[in-house]
Amino acid sequence: MKKSSKIEISQAEDGTFIGKIVWLREPNDEKGNAKLDSKNPDAKLAKRPLMNLQVLSGLEYAGKNKYSSGKIYDPKSGKTYSAKAQMVNNNTLSLRGFIGIALAGRTDTWVRTTK
Repeated sequence: MKKSSKIEISQAEDGTFIGKIVWLREPNDEKGNAKLDSKNPDAKLAKRPLMNLQVLSGLEYAGKNKYSSGKIYDPKSGKTYSAKAQMVNNNTLSLRGFIGIALAGRTDTWVRTTK
């Protein structure tokens, strides 16, 4: 699997977990300009750079290595999904983005890395 980005997850002041893009395999477009959030349906937000863009928000610890009630933004589509996650081990997070019910969604595996 080709890794295209790195997301830094941290705890927000309200105790929920957030994630922002801190590395992109291809941070610039073919003209050498920083890639922007061009797929965002809000024209004002479509001009913001992808680097340091917050893509995960509101994820709450639900106990037993599980997290719920979050939102995940996909800059490739410009869509936001509900999110839940589970720590598989100390280095692996299984994150599920979905609309409506969790059964109808997609799960991605995020692996801890160093900067």
